[in-house]
Amino acid sequence: GPDGFAVPRGVVISHAGIVLVADSRNHRIQRLTTEGRFLGALGGPGDGAGEFDAPIGLAVDRSGNVAVADSGNHRVQVFDPDGRHRWTVGGIGSQPGQFRGPEGVLFDGQGRLVVADTSNDRIQIFGLSDRVDPVPEHVIGRRGKGVREFDEPIGLAVNVQGDLLVSEYGNHRIQRVVIP
Repeated sequence: GPDGFAVPRGVVISHAGIVLVADSRNHRIQRLTTEGRFLGALGGPGDGAGEFDAPIGLAVDRSGNVAVADSGNHRVQVFDPDGRHRWTVGGIGSQPGQFRGPEGVLFDGQGRLVVADTSNDRIQIFGLSDRVDPVPEHVIGRRGKGVREFDEPIGLAVNVQGDLLVSEYGNHRIQRVVIP
């Protein structure tokens, strides 16, 4: 962008071919062409709808909606393909539907929102309709080194079988998790 990046983190390409970058320390999402030309930015510092505190992870669903792991605000915000805020899930805490510093987000093959709830050492999965249900369908994991246990999960991917792959900062591993 016109002022550059300050700790760029997540990057995805929208259905329209626009490169979206989580510009974490500038508390915004930069929009770029595939050649790197600045098109604009979404957000700015704050805790209101469409504002961010250290955004990290990004994901795009089949309809072109964009999920942002708004880590410092302990929530995930979802925007339509035009960048308009649609809904938010989360808030600080350790109850189901709350987060502590979420970093990774993705939409699985069923269109559900999957969140790496990093500092709570777990994964939360939310079913989707037009709006997210603030109560997760599944909460997977707790702190540990065993199967379905995590130590700071940060990255998420889904393999061709539909299994979740989770990168863990604290356990220095990638764990495959079969999700319901």
